[in-house]
Amino acid sequence: MTKPKPKATPVKVPRFDSTVRNQSAILNRALVMKCAVHKEQKNKDIDADWPNLGINFVQRWAALARKEMALSKDGTLTDEDISVLARDKPRSGRPRLFNTKAELTKIKKTISKKRGKSTRWAGQRLGCSKNTVRRYCKRLGIVPR
Repeated sequence: MTKPKPKATPVKVPRFDSTVRNQSAILNRALVMKCAVHKEQKNKDIDADWPNLGINFVQRWAALARKEMALSKDGTLTDEDISVLARDKPRSGRPRLFNTKAELTKIKKTISKKRGKSTRWAGQRLGCSKNTVRRYCKRLGIVPR
């Protein structure tokens, strides 16, 4: 007799937090800008020091830093100027409907309170579409009905 194989249990992989991703992107941009401006390194040298960034990334942010330095009154960029330049600019498009943790918990409570109800019902209760409820359920790790 053969032993029955144990059932595989799904492993929940933690999702990479977008705030961490944004902070690391800002640090990478500032790093490239500092090397381009303060150390006066060439793009190829910066890319050789940090190959995981990619040459296109280095070229874009080093060019921005050099352009801003040329446009500045005294011809230099301070660390404060670089940190302002490295931040994300506001993006086009419609902003998210539910941004704060309180709003996300409101969705979670609405869905988990009435498990038998549909996403359309939850959307009507929350004032959004059923597709929005479905997207946020996926984001929160809830299986909607």
